[in-house]
Amino acid sequence: QLVCTSGPSGLSVREFIGVSFRSSAAMADFMSGMRDALAQFVRTQCARVAFDARCAWSSLLPPTSAPFALPSAEATTQHIFVSVCVFIFLYAIFFGIVRLVASFRSVVVDSGKNEKNKEEEAKESRGDESQKDKEAKKECFYGRADLYLSAIYYPVLAALAFSATIELAKEDLEGRWHRVLYSSYWFSILYIGGNMAHIPVTLLKSQPALYKVQMVCHHTLSIVCFMRTSYAGIGHFFVSLDGCCELCTFLLNNVFLMKELGLNQVQWLFALNGVLLWLSYIFLRILLFPAWLFIFFSDMNRQPELTSAHLTPMEVVLFPATNLVLLGLSVHWFMPITKGMFKAVTGSGDPLKDAPTNSPPTPPRAKASKQSNRSCSFDKEKEG
Repeated sequence: QLVCTSGPSGLSVREFIGVSFRSSAAMADFMSGMRDALAQFVRTQCARVAFDARCAWSSLLPPTSAPFALPSAEATTQHIFVSVCVFIFLYAIFFGIVRLVASFRSVVVDSGKNEKNKEEEAKESRGDESQKDKEAKKECFYGRADLYLSAIYYPVLAALAFSATIELAKEDLEGRWHRVLYSSYWFSILYIGGNMAHIPVTLLKSQPALYKVQMVCHHTLSIVCFMRTSYAGIGHFFVSLDGCCELCTFLLNNVFLMKELGLNQVQWLFALNGVLLWLSYIFLRILLFPAWLFIFFSDMNRQPELTSAHLTPMEVVLFPATNLVLLGLSVHWFMPITKGMFKAVTGSGDPLKDAPTNSPPTPPRAKASKQSNRSCSFDKEKEG
């Protein structure tokens, strides 16, 4: 409008410039107001969405510290069954993703080769892959799928175990032995489901027979102990306290995961994970299991009518015996883990060179993935 009305019959040049300046200032004020209004709208909507999400989460999952009515035996069986099915489904999903990624990489690598190289490789291969190569490739896929799923599984277990342990530690003797929390119950269910689903994965891997026997025995023993607490609702504090050691397993799994993803080349990150693994191993294994045994036997000596009277003679022996075995294995492998930590910090050598060939009963899942990844030399892109 200013342009159309300016000229001989419109505004003078001075008036035109004055109106332009006033219009620019008004436009700047208008844009500033619109920006502030838009920012306020976004903040309001985000706060509303966050509030709705918290309400939905609270209605779906009660606070982990809230008292939890122990479900019936039938409901607990259903929970365990669903948990096993979910973990089997997740293993299948991760296995498919790993195979898909490997196929995509092979296509990309093959597309980057010239025809001469392709002909030479075809002459060398002379047909399809051998059965041994196919088994090695499938074993590598199982190991990678287990490695990636463990990176999600163990943090969830550790978070539930720590939450339940901290809350139940505030209770008196009766509360430690007979109170059930939402977090402690679902920690037990997820632990049972994960171990049940991992048994066939262990058997499918081309590992030594002794290793498979150790893993199956560990899983079976853990399942028996955890099922007793899940169904009877007794000793959830001790189950959760033992579960805190899963943080070590998560950090140990990170070592092999970083090697798989090439993140071990980031020296400070690899060293930080090694230091955290070493510190957690001291507090959550070397010191945790003796503390568990001390609290367990102290409670039984103080008030046997609230403790040992609710356990069978086999459980009185089986529960502490399991922790003694874990303590012995943890002490046995503490020196190799210490050597690996120093190598990771100093950057000298392979920090996994002195790692145990048969890890403690909980970490071997990650160890199996490491052994599996080392058998993946058939991958042409890895060899390159």
